[in-house]
Amino acid sequence: MEIDATVFPMSGLCAYHPFPVPSRAQEITLSPSESAHLARSLRAQAGESVRAFDGNGRSWFGSVARADAGALVMRVESARQVEPPRPVLALAQVLPKGGLMDDIVRAAVEIGAGEIHPLFSGRCEVKLDAARAEARVGRWQGIAIEACKQSGNAFLPSIATPVALKTFLGALPPAAFLFAGSLEADAVELARLPAGEVASGNPGRLVLFIGPEGDFSPEEYSLLRRHGVRGVRLGNHVLRVPTAALYGLAALDQLRQRMG
Repeated sequence: MEIDATVFPMSGLCAYHPFPVPSRAQEITLSPSESAHLARSLRAQAGESVRAFDGNGRSWFGSVARADAGALVMRVESARQVEPPRPVLALAQVLPKGGLMDDIVRAAVEIGAGEIHPLFSGRCEVKLDAARAEARVGRWQGIAIEACKQSGNAFLPSIATPVALKTFLGALPPAAFLFAGSLEADAVELARLPAGEVASGNPGRLVLFIGPEGDFSPEEYSLLRRHGVRGVRLGNHVLRVPTAALYGLAALDQLRQRMG
């Protein structure tokens, strides 16, 4: 079976199975939650096509052997391990108001982001204590799993606990190209950024910073520049936060593909 390096065939059922599976396994028993979802919510039947993935590039393809709502059994017909796309595409997103972060996470997974870093900044109106932050991360992880199933993305991104912009910048690993969606006059048009210029630096990550509804403050733009973040223009108009995040990620994904 020929399978794209990072995307599943989109027919049939899909399940998340982040557990070790012997290389020659003929059957996989899914978790109670995944079994219940397939058997009860999706009314899976014996013989239906099903695919499972571990979120790290390992995927299995086969059919439902037993549609048990507590322990659905999948008959394995083929399996494949693939490598993730390089460099890693990372979104550093200042938390927007309302439920917009849910939509951003979902679309970021569809585009192929490998890391999502929620941030606080001076103009961020979202306030979370440790317990609420943990709950939000759990919710976003669930959304990311569902987005992988829907889109066929074989890789589940890591979603970090929200931290302050300054804290994140201070902990950035080396070998990363850093971009921030910017309305500043000297911002470079992201869509026209030469792929060869970025590829020559052999970056391990392409990191996109997107500010809150009120944008980054002048002091924060200065902080970003001191850490080597390049301001980039996202189109010709002023974009809402979710639109800016998706536009920027899509442009960086295209840049990544041109680098390959």
